[in-house]
Amino acid sequence: MEYVVPPKYFKPENRGKALSLVSTTFALMGGVAPVLSGFIIQLFGWHGLFVVSLLIVFIIPFVVKHFPTNVAQGEKFDVLGAILFSLAVGILVLGISLNPYLLIIAVLMLIAFSFHIRGKNAPFITISLLANKNYRNSLLSVFAGTSAYPAALFLLPLVLKQGGNLQASLIGIVMFPGALIGSLFGPYTGALSRKYNGRIIILAGHGFMILGALLMAVLQDMPIGIGIVMFIFALGYTTLVSSAANVVPSTLKKTEIGIGMGLFTLLSILGGAFGPSILSRFLSFNTNFTISFIIVIVMSVIGIFLILATRADNSQDDLNRHPANGLR
Repeated sequence: MEYVVPPKYFKPENRGKALSLVSTTFALMGGVAPVLSGFIIQLFGWHGLFVVSLLIVFIIPFVVKHFPTNVAQGEKFDVLGAILFSLAVGILVLGISLNPYLLIIAVLMLIAFSFHIRGKNAPFITISLLANKNYRNSLLSVFAGTSAYPAALFLLPLVLKQGGNLQASLIGIVMFPGALIGSLFGPYTGALSRKYNGRIIILAGHGFMILGALLMAVLQDMPIGIGIVMFIFALGYTTLVSSAANVVPSTLKKTEIGIGMGLFTLLSILGGAFGPSILSRFLSFNTNFTISFIIVIVMSVIGIFLILATRADNSQDDLNRHPANGLR
């Protein structure tokens, strides 16, 4: 939903800024969350994290009150398609984390979903949307990045606890400054995608993430060093997501923006579960943190290859430089 609203309710000249602000907020949360959770654990134990999470319920009425309404006429929401897709993805994540046999069920659910959407007039995800090479590769590249970032945030507290023997509250303090600085600078680098080829800026975002993860792997026994280079990794993430939030709408028709950006949001959120699930599964067999950082790097490398795979198709380059033109 966070990426659906700006393209639909902001003018083209303000759309990129709104999307960049959303991306910055997400990245900033990656720095604030360890600080708050560290103090909550220190004061109330890990059970306190669940109690604090319930406070979101009190915010919902304010969101609903101020949320714009624009109901499409003549179309019914594909409830079954949404259920099949959500179950498939949820079971996929559980299969990675808990039991590999669940992966078989996830594949079967995806097959059922693919057959379902072929026979629907208004499916949850349209075939033409997934057939759009520029959209599909950009989407998967972002998914790779949004998997790598939370995976690193999952890994760093373990590294800092073992390498620096830090308490939970201090771990958050070490991570926060770098995440904050990277988040603040991210929108400025992401804004370059509105002036130049957006795919190049996305590649730069992945590059910053790779560099940051590599430096953190080298400095894993130096908590202060990790805190300093954390901003490079956070900068890469905000650059990546801010740029993609500008580029992805430009690959879609105006009528596809709602579902297209909705899927963009969904995969961005799922990356937050997918990346840590991969690392947690690996760490259950091997506690080598260096290899864990390599896994994070590989995620961004995959994202780079996905963007490079569209390089031969230059028909959208002008749209990337001028996202408003993509709303055709």
